[in-house]
Amino acid sequence: MKNWILGCIISVKYVSFIFQTVLELPKVAMHEYPQTVLLNWARFINAEEREELEMLAETDEFIRKAYEKLLDISADEEKRLEYEEREKAIRDYNHQIHSYWNQGLKEGQEKGIQAYIELSIEIEASREATLERLMQKFSITEKEAREYIDKYWNEGYTSPL
Repeated sequence: MKNWILGCIISVKYVSFIFQTVLELPKVAMHEYPQTVLLNWARFINAEEREELEMLAETDEFIRKAYEKLLDISADEEKRLEYEEREKAIRDYNHQIHSYWNQGLKEGQEKGIQAYIELSIEIEASREATLERLMQKFSITEKEAREYIDKYWNEGYTSPL
């Protein structure tokens, strides 16, 4: 238990020391760096010539497998088209999910605003006080808040009493 607490304290103490490394691929070719796996992958990703890819494939087993897969995909027109279709399907799916998420968020906010306005009517708050609170609570503009109040303030709201 004591070691766990000490570990947590050390972890919290060093949380502010997070490093981010940026590797600019075009600059990799300009300098001579010691050969590392990361550097070889960076060169593989940035390679433009087949000879460079072949040379890098000889340096590492995983790069060789990636190179073979790249050759396999690019050599077979049908596989390339399948790959492109799959990538398009993934992009379409992600876009659709994102759109539905935003739509649901907007609908939820609208229902929340409507409920807030109805509650303001119930507690007999003024339109202006409700307007100010809507802008504050929902981070909307005055114009948007006025539109919501105009829409929901007298929209046939009846008190449950």
